[in-house]
Amino acid sequence: MLLFKYPILKNEFNEITARLRTILFAIAGWRDFYYHKDVVITSLIRRDNTNSVHYYGRGADLRIHDWTNDEISRVKLWIDTQFPYGKGKPTFYPESGHIHIQVPL
Repeated sequence: MLLFKYPILKNEFNEITARLRTILFAIAGWRDFYYHKDVVITSLIRRDNTNSVHYYGRGADLRIHDWTNDEISRVKLWIDTQFPYGKGKPTFYPESGHIHIQVPL
C-alpha cells in the first residue's frame, strides 16, 4: 500500500506525471507482494526550484529506513529491468533513508 508522510502529498499525487504514478503504484504492489510491507512517500512536488524534477511532477522520494539491504537491491534491479529510463535512474540513498525516483520527459 502507498502511504503519505504528510496529508498534502496525497493531493500532490494527482499532480505528478502518470508515468511516475504508475511506477510508484508498481513499487508499492511489489513490496506488498514480496514483503507484506507498505511504501511511504515523503516528497513529491517542490515549487521552490525550477531545476528540480520535483518541480515538474517527475520526481518522488520514498522512505526506506525500514527496508533491508536485500529489499533495496531487489527493488532497484526490478525497477531497472521493468521501467526504461532516460538519464534518470532511481537513486538510492540508504544512509539517509530514502530512494529518489524520477522519470524522463
